Amino acid sequence: MQTDFYTHVSKWIRSYYNPDSLDWLVKFVENSIEPDEVKAKLIREIKVKKSHLLNEACFTDFDGTMLLTDRTNNPVIYTTRYAAITKLAELTNKGYNVQLVEGNCFFRIEQLSDKKQEVPNV
Repeated sequence: MQTDFYTHVSKWIRSYYNPDSLDWLVKFVENSIEPDEVKAKLIREIKVKKSHLLNEACFTDFDGTMLLTDRTNNPVIYTTRYAAITKLAELTNKGYNVQLVEGNCFFRIEQLSDKKQEVPNV
């Protein structure tokens, strides 16, 4: 269900390039009188946009599994084991608690916990 509110705020999200201003936008959406599903969709869009502006990984819930997503909020699918393990190692080095999920001929990265772990300085 797309409303004028959703369309308008979604355009705002696409036009913002300051992560701090997106925090204000989350509060704006949460305090609106829109249905919960519209609020949830907008907040998810804001989360994805903010994570990409800050060059952080973004994970979204797909059927109870938190998967690494791209800029369009779709799960990232790796077609080679090498590419998936390289990204897994990168995320682990950044402190994310992640694991490799194997499909028939593809790989995905799943987040095991929301908390980012501290990476020891070597």
